[in-house]
Amino acid sequence: MSGFELRLPAEAAQIPVARRAIAEYCARCGLPAHLVDDVKLVVTEACTNVVLHAYEGELVEEHAFEVSARVEDDAFVVTVSDQGRGLGSPSRNRGLGLGLRLALQLAGGVHTSNALAGRGTRLTMRFALPG
Repeated sequence: MSGFELRLPAEAAQIPVARRAIAEYCARCGLPAHLVDDVKLVVTEACTNVVLHAYEGELVEEHAFEVSARVEDDAFVVTVSDQGRGLGSPSRNRGLGLGLRLALQLAGGVHTSNALAGRGTRLTMRFALPG
């Protein structure tokens, strides 16, 4: 099965769109229901972080986020990325701080990095596939 890619405006109304789209891709890949639920939850949190924090005070042409996913051997790999302020930049928008902790708890592996040329954030999560 080919990979999944979705690019959406970084707006709160687009978070459920991303959630539904990744859930549909998970189902097409045959992921079990409990894993689909974990992926949906973590993608929702990651997209919410983009909307709340990535573009705060940024003068960039387009505020958007991308969600991509693929099956790799024994793992389902999901990436959420943006071209915003990047990691480590303080935000005025306070959240509960649960998003990354949740990803660390539910995914078997989590990697954060700058998306491109020192800009933006890329969050990649690996979910172990059963048997």
